[in-house]
Amino acid sequence: MHLTPEQKRYVAVETAIGIAIGVVLSAFFFWLVFGHDNRVLRRDLLLDAVPQSFMLTLMTVLVPTLITRKRVARGKITPIARAAIRLPANSLLRALMVAALVIVPGVLATAAFLILFGLDELTFPAAIWFKMLYGALLASIVAPIGLQAALADVPPSNR
Repeated sequence: MHLTPEQKRYVAVETAIGIAIGVVLSAFFFWLVFGHDNRVLRRDLLLDAVPQSFMLTLMTVLVPTLITRKRVARGKITPIARAAIRLPANSLLRALMVAALVIVPGVLATAAFLILFGLDELTFPAAIWFKMLYGALLASIVAPIGLQAALADVPPSNR
C-alpha cells in the first residue's frame, strides 16, 4: 500500500485531531470519575483502562471512518487501492471490533508500565497526566489504521 503525499498529509492531520480529542476526552472522563480523589490506586487505573481503551478506540475509528468516506465520495480525498489491514465494511462493526481488540493489550500495557515503575498509586495530577498520555498514544495507533481502512473503502455508489 502506497500513500500519496496528499493522503499521508490527510492521515497525519486527522490523526493529530484524533490525538487531541483523545487527550481531552481522557482527561474529562477521568476527572469525572476520579476528580474527588487525591490518590488513584493501580487497580483503579487498570479498571479505568477498560472503558477508556474501548470508548476512545470506538470513537477514534467510527467518526473518522464516516467523515473520510464522505470526503472520498465527494472527491475531496483520493481513495487508496487497499489498506494494510482489512477491516469490516460496516462502520459500526469495524469500530466495535477494533475497540474490542484493543482492550486487552491496552490494559496489559498499562499494567506493565505501572508494575515496571513500581507505581502502586499516583497522585490525582500524575494519574490524569498518565491517562492523557495513554489516550494520546492509543489514538496515535488506532487512528491511522482506521483512516487508511476508510480510504480504501469503496464508496457506496460504486458497490
